Amino acid sequence: MRVFSTRLLLLAGVAIAVLAGNAASSLLFKYTPLSSMYGLLPGALIATSIALLIIAVFLYPHLRRETDEIEILKAITDASNEAVMVTDSNSVIEYVNEAFTAITGYESSEVVGKTPGMMKSDRHDEAFYDNMWSALRETGRWQGEVWDRKKNGEVFPKWLTMHALNDGRGRARKYIGVFTDLTYIKESNEQVDYLIQHDRLTGLPNRTLFMSLLRQAMAHAASDKSRLALLNVDIESFGSVNESFGYAGGDRVLKETSERLVSAIPQTGT
Repeated sequence: MRVFSTRLLLLAGVAIAVLAGNAASSLLFKYTPLSSMYGLLPGALIATSIALLIIAVFLYPHLRRETDEIEILKAITDASNEAVMVTDSNSVIEYVNEAFTAITGYESSEVVGKTPGMMKSDRHDEAFYDNMWSALRETGRWQGEVWDRKKNGEVFPKWLTMHALNDGRGRARKYIGVFTDLTYIKESNEQVDYLIQHDRLTGLPNRTLFMSLLRQAMAHAASDKSRLALLNVDIESFGSVNESFGYAGGDRVLKETSERLVSAIPQTGT
């Protein structure tokens, strides 16, 4: 509202200055002989300049306040770890912050004037984007996981939140997108899932995963009416290995045994 009022004051001031200049010019042409015109014309220009100067003095605090607010908002977005992107109503990019560059690898000059479609990863079909834009137009907001492509070609997941900035008639004039890179979170979750289901020393499935895989294999064999073989391997006198060579020696035996078993089992086996 403040920005609108400032712009209105500026337009009004310029209009007054222009009208004052036109009035002065009209008076000159109407009541001044052509031979004396050039002597009085500078005075009219000076009067117009003074009017503009007075207007500038009155409007400067408003313009300065608006400029300060813009600079503060820019500093906040640049300091954020979340990427920020602003587009016009046609989805043409107008602004991105420093976090956007850090995450995607694209400099501001490489994306401004283009659309976010340049980063599509082809992980989503057209229906996905249709639903996203439909929700954004209806509610003014959308958020969800999106897979995009970085400048180096790497496909990455991000959590995107989009807002529509509407004008006074309810039509979107800007779209603001804020997103976070989910790569590290997903990698951490995958690592946790792996550690939960695998032995840390050998990398083999632990008891929980083994029982799950065994049930799947039994169900598959029953469905296909095929046979299933289960091999139980025991390391003889393993306790004496730990006693003679310590736990480090025992660990080396376990790792070597597991590697030999994995190399001997076909890929179709578990």
